[in-house]
Amino acid sequence: MRIATITNATPDSNIYANPVYFWLRSFLDCVHPTNQVQWCSNIWAFKSLDEAVEQTLDTAPEIILLSIFVYNQGETEALIETIRQKTSTVKIILGGPHINGRDPLSNFDSYPEVDAVVYGDGEEAFLGIVKRWEQTGTLLAGINCAVPGEAGTYKRFKWEEWPTFTNYAGALYEEWKLATQECLNVYKNDEFGRIAVQWPTETNRGCPYGCTFCDWNAGLHHKVTIRPIEAVYAEIDAFTEVDGVVLFITDANFFQLKRDEKILEYMNKKKINYKITAWSKLKKDKVYEYFIKNLDRVQEMVEKNYLNGQPGVGRAALQSIKKETLDAINRPEIPWIKHKQYIQEYIKTRHHQIATNAEIINDLPLMTDYDYLWQVLELYDAGIETIGFYNWEFLPNAPVNNSDYLDKWNLTVIDQITVWNLDCIKNTRQPDYSKINYYEMYQSKIVVDRTRKHPNSFGTITHQLLNWCHENKKDFKKEVSMKLDFMLSLNGIIDKQIKNQYTPGGQLLWGLYNPMSKNISEVGTTIQQYFSLYSKNPNILTVKHEQRDAMHELVKQYVPYHKYTKLFKEVS
Repeated sequence: MRIATITNATPDSNIYANPVYFWLRSFLDCVHPTNQVQWCSNIWAFKSLDEAVEQTLDTAPEIILLSIFVYNQGETEALIETIRQKTSTVKIILGGPHINGRDPLSNFDSYPEVDAVVYGDGEEAFLGIVKRWEQTGTLLAGINCAVPGEAGTYKRFKWEEWPTFTNYAGALYEEWKLATQECLNVYKNDEFGRIAVQWPTETNRGCPYGCTFCDWNAGLHHKVTIRPIEAVYAEIDAFTEVDGVVLFITDANFFQLKRDEKILEYMNKKKINYKITAWSKLKKDKVYEYFIKNLDRVQEMVEKNYLNGQPGVGRAALQSIKKETLDAINRPEIPWIKHKQYIQEYIKTRHHQIATNAEIINDLPLMTDYDYLWQVLELYDAGIETIGFYNWEFLPNAPVNNSDYLDKWNLTVIDQITVWNLDCIKNTRQPDYSKINYYEMYQSKIVVDRTRKHPNSFGTITHQLLNWCHENKKDFKKEVSMKLDFMLSLNGIIDKQIKNQYTPGGQLLWGLYNPMSKNISEVGTTIQQYFSLYSKNPNILTVKHEQRDAMHELVKQYVPYHKYTKLFKEVS
């Protein structure tokens, strides 16, 4: 049974490595040591689809494993197409968070060229695939595995049911070091100056909550399975011996378990570089106490440049601070007034260089343009310096994948291509779609208000103003006071441009035409350029936004010197 994997690392601040090979093989070798798998090729990073596929096919695999998730959807679909252009005989098994476990057979409509899909947890599914192949020489449905016409059966993975095993330590340690070096070699000396590879790990799996935008609890019935502490410590020990790595803990609610503080203490003792993706939603007192307690340790990682980008330290994953919205998305959270206090206390003590960042999601139920403005003013008052403002990515296993929920909150799901930089044809606004590739975009489905059918623009503008002020050392309150009418006008311009901006395949193109560069650029970057241009030539436009008067009154509450513009007085 000859198996190959193609799991491209994602270039993002530091390099994010896909761990599928190590996670699957470590479990398989532990519980089925006599398996007959020959791992004939494992590719960790590449810059050419053709080269990656040709290199893989040269090793004559019978099966290729691919992993698909929201940020590599377009790339993985292109890999599947490239493989099929070159061969129809090799079997493709597709797994990852983007596989629909609620309706497994629907995946073959989305990905008709694949031979099997793995949904939910992959370890036991892969074990079953291997055993069935050894007996029959073919791919058959089973636990968490579907083939065309047969959905298989779902079963959640529990560490408690299996012997203790590690992913990067032990027998796979040397191979993991080589994989790390391959990722560094492919992406070294690029414009972002990346120097580390983030390898994901878990200390527990699952989530006790049911936030509708999230799939951490997908199929897990809100249960948590806990990894043996010996395996966690062994993984940490391995990271002490390898340069250029970050241990990326991907638990859904770190600090939820009593032992989590001991794990952090162990990582600090070993002086490894780490990142936490999601802190406990309700034990914020413990979380911020930890931030304050470990300022010096964080500073060490900052100075080594291992925390370039969002480090998970001092980052408030809020999604929204409006209570009615949090209730609508089933998001547990401490009251905003308390969270605001924790943030302010933390900022008073902070001495490292990391900006305090809030993570917010666009287009959540009940959020109006007025709410987005109020939210940013509140965040700024709390001391937040930058905001990561994300369109609502549709995850097929999240509770939002429910027609009743979508109808209740007037939401719809659309295909979107998010553009970073796309050349245009003959200086017109018609983009050259042939130049779209996974280095200039990422393709995903997103959730938006169905009356608009595109992401909320004003929310993006408001949050980008805060980021622009931080970058240019300007006072946010003063700037929002001066620019509010301009922001509302800019919202109308963006809405008009985005509204009918679709590719021939029916995907919304989320980018803005930049007349200076003659191309379509990333939305946030272009909005910040507009703010800079406005500062040089303020030209306030008359707008007809239904919440305009209310927004000016809101700004007056936060900005003592705010006055309506002369133009506003004239049209009032």
